[in-house]
Amino acid sequence: MIKNLTLYLINFVKVQTIVTIASLPILITWGIPISLMSFVGNFIFTPFLAIFLILSSIVFFTELLSIPNGLFIDALSATTSYWEVILSLGKKTWLIGFAKPKTTLTILLAIFVMLLVLRFTFRILSKLVFFGIFALALFMATHFIRTSFWPVGPKTKFIPNCSQQLAVTRLKNKTIQLTDYGFFTQKRSPQKFVSFELKPYLIKTYGSTTIDKITLHNPSEKAFTSIEELCKTFTIREVSVPYFNYRLSRYGWKCFFSLKKMILSDGGKFTRFRQTGEPTSHHK
Repeated sequence: MIKNLTLYLINFVKVQTIVTIASLPILITWGIPISLMSFVGNFIFTPFLAIFLILSSIVFFTELLSIPNGLFIDALSATTSYWEVILSLGKKTWLIGFAKPKTTLTILLAIFVMLLVLRFTFRILSKLVFFGIFALALFMATHFIRTSFWPVGPKTKFIPNCSQQLAVTRLKNKTIQLTDYGFFTQKRSPQKFVSFELKPYLIKTYGSTTIDKITLHNPSEKAFTSIEELCKTFTIREVSVPYFNYRLSRYGWKCFFSLKKMILSDGGKFTRFRQTGEPTSHHK
């Protein structure tokens, strides 16, 4: 039994290494962060998925045949509950971003990965783990060179397609600041923009999953929900909102306090400021 378990673990590591290496160029090109716990997560997810599929199939066919299946339904519910508990343990700090290298280097890395996989997939993969670690180290070195030595453009610049209302500033500590001058408020679907455009752009351009500070100059329920969406991927150290003299709807205030609670629960700061001055109060 121990021998079979050892063989299963070796094969699992080999397969995961191949998949990780092969998917890295795609993830980096699209600006998708990579989880440091992907190996562990997939190792846990695989048996849960097998159990879930077996139980759900049994429940489906027993329902069709009118066979009592209360025990299987309870087992399926328990499996789902345990899986939700495991998912809740996930942390944003496990995510790492890679700034997109120059196109030529990206193509060379993709070719290298392809050759590596083709070279070692069709034989006994005795040295695959070594080459996997080498490939990962190469990508991390590329990321370091990109963020440390290569020019990234102006220190502060407006994000494309945002009507010069959303600016990002690159700091010396490899983190960024985001300043919204009313873009989120005017956008029809700001949450979709955050998910499919803003997140990939920030990761591809700066290779960081940490935002040092977000300043909202035109607070609204759309702006608050947009920052909440950003919080799902990025670690945000501070959100600064001005004092405003206009009324928010009940839903707007709900979004305001929901965002504040989320920032504080993640260990960040939620500050208020007057439009002509610096932040005047801090809530820790």
